[in-house]
Amino acid sequence: MKDRQSPPPESADGRTFAADPIREMNHRVANSLTLVSVLLRRSERGVTEPAAIAALRAAAARVDGVSRLHRHLYALSGQGSVDLTDLLPVLCRDIGDTLALDVRLHPAVAPFPMPAQLAADVAMILNELAINAMKHAYDWRSGTLRVSAMLEADGVVLTVRDDGPGLPDGFVPEAAGGLGMRLVLGVVERHGGTLSADTDGGAVFRIGLPATSADR
Repeated sequence: MKDRQSPPPESADGRTFAADPIREMNHRVANSLTLVSVLLRRSERGVTEPAAIAALRAAAARVDGVSRLHRHLYALSGQGSVDLTDLLPVLCRDIGDTLALDVRLHPAVAPFPMPAQLAADVAMILNELAINAMKHAYDWRSGTLRVSAMLEADGVVLTVRDDGPGLPDGFVPEAAGGLGMRLVLGVVERHGGTLSADTDGGAVFRIGLPATSADR
């Protein structure tokens, strides 16, 4: 007599893991990263070196961002596309809650449907620029981050600005040595987009994503 096989486990909404492995992977990765973030934050205890504290906080914030991303992908799995009008308000709220930033989204965003991968990359860009503001504009204290998205004939332009002292003279994103800026540049280049930075009452970053990137 053959042993009876147990049915595949189910997720919280009744879907079997075997039937939707990518969705379950996003769920499990998000949970694992949340634990890593907690451990990183606990590691700050007893650390007195400012550079070490800043590095731990940046690492925890980056892990938080990736965890949030996987939670969004888990929630959005099964959808053919994600609209920027739905994505940006959620991202701004989550980033603000995690980093204690006042993240303001304005003006209202016109519809711009994107595949899940592009939505994930937009989330990573915003998270990295928020971490950049916390490190360089606010020294890990509270501050304001303003996010806008404007549709143009050839795509969408995301603008992220802070109220800090601005960028160093001669700052060029392509020459920046930080991990966050390298990640942002890599994403932008993969989609054939553009990245510019200047100072206008604080640091201002503009990311142009062509409409064709929504099909990639």
